[in-house]
Amino acid sequence: FGEANRTLARNLVALGFVTALALTAAWFLGDILIVRPVNVLLRAARQLSEGNFAARANVPAGRGELAQLAQALDQMAEALGVD
Repeated sequence: FGEANRTLARNLVALGFVTALALTAAWFLGDILIVRPVNVLLRAARQLSEGNFAARANVPAGRGELAQLAQALDQMAEALGVD
């Protein structure tokens, strides 16, 4: 049982390390891919709601659903006639 317990303990430590690493990577990627673009959209939407019709999200095309939302927001602002 002694060797089996040491092997199990070593595997559990390795699993904990890999889990912590994966969670850290997910947190950073979530920030870059979701949180930051959503904050850009919120900022532009807030400015538009305050009457700043020159506000734009300016998110590059082709970066998923958030980019499509940003482009739609920018198109809406342009349709208001102020550029």
